[in-house]
Amino acid sequence: MPDLDGITTEQNVLVSVNPYEAPAVDVTVKDRDGTERVYTVQPINVDQAGFDVTAPVIGEEFARHKDTATDKAIRRMDREAYATESLEDAAKARRAGRPAYESIDIMADVDAQKAPLFFPVRGSVLDTFAPVRELPPLTIVGAAMRLKRALAEAGVAWEERHMEMLMRAYPNAAVPEDDLKDLARRMLPVNVMEFEATPMRAAGGAA
Repeated sequence: MPDLDGITTEQNVLVSVNPYEAPAVDVTVKDRDGTERVYTVQPINVDQAGFDVTAPVIGEEFARHKDTATDKAIRRMDREAYATESLEDAAKARRAGRPAYESIDIMADVDAQKAPLFFPVRGSVLDTFAPVRELPPLTIVGAAMRLKRALAEAGVAWEERHMEMLMRAYPNAAVPEDDLKDLARRMLPVNVMEFEATPMRAAGGAA
């Protein structure tokens, strides 16, 4: 059977005897879109050994196999890839390492696109405020413990008069954190200069 366009190896086809041209047969093939194509094929005449009577004789003549549809497509693609008119020129371009389809700008569709223009958006000023953090006041006992430790670091013992001074200064029993520094200074003897040099240490100690 001769090669038929649209038929590939191992493809299923419908073969039926053509009643008008017997022993010819009709080969029905369906395209991808479902269209049916019918080829009328004449049988190959063979000799007593079963060989095609039109085939070339071994040792006397030579004939290359007929190009299939795939072979033709490959050759056409080679010519298009290297923009040549002949397969020989395409083969030379391939051996020379010339890139295929070099005449085609693969970024043409991207370059043709224009980036959208955006109008600048002016920012708006937000009215924000920073919260004022205030430390909760200390109790008389809590303040006394902090002052006792501060005085001890300066070498001064905590006495009952210090507690009385604290209670008189804050009758509501609420001692602000910021007042500890001044309180420690007032409770120190005048001649204790070392503690005066680092008053924050006394005021910022942990209870």
